[in-house]
Amino acid sequence: MITSKIDLDIINTIINQSGRIQGVNRETLKQMLVGSMFNDDKFLLSDIEDGKMRAFLFATVERLDGEDVVFIQACHSDKDGTVQTILDKLIFWAKDLGIKKLVFMTKRNPLAWQRKYKFCKTYSVMERSI
Repeated sequence: MITSKIDLDIINTIINQSGRIQGVNRETLKQMLVGSMFNDDKFLLSDIEDGKMRAFLFATVERLDGEDVVFIQACHSDKDGTVQTILDKLIFWAKDLGIKKLVFMTKRNPLAWQRKYKFCKTYSVMERSI
C-alpha cells in the first residue's frame, strides 16, 4: 500500500533496504530523510508490503535558476507501475504548490526516464576529485 506516512519505522525500512539502489549512499539518504521530517517542503511516498520496501520516492522543493523546482532526491521501485503512480501524486503535489518543474539526477541511463516518464536532459553534472 502506498502511504505518505513518515515516521522512524518507515525511514528505517527505506534505509535498511536501499543498498540495492545504484548511486544512493545509505547514510546520506538517512540524513536527508531524518532531516526532512519537520520540513513542510518535502514529499515522501513509500510502498511497503509485509515489512519489505517495494518502492519509494523522496523529493524536496529547491531553488534552481531563480525558480522553485521539485528535486527528486531518491527513487526506487521493484514493483511494476508504482513509479508512475507515485510520480503522478508528486506532480499533483508540485502543481498544488505552484511549481512547474521536476528535476532529478541519475547514474543510470537517463533514456528510460526520458521515454517512459517524459523528462528531458537539460543539465550535465560534472565532477572532479581534488
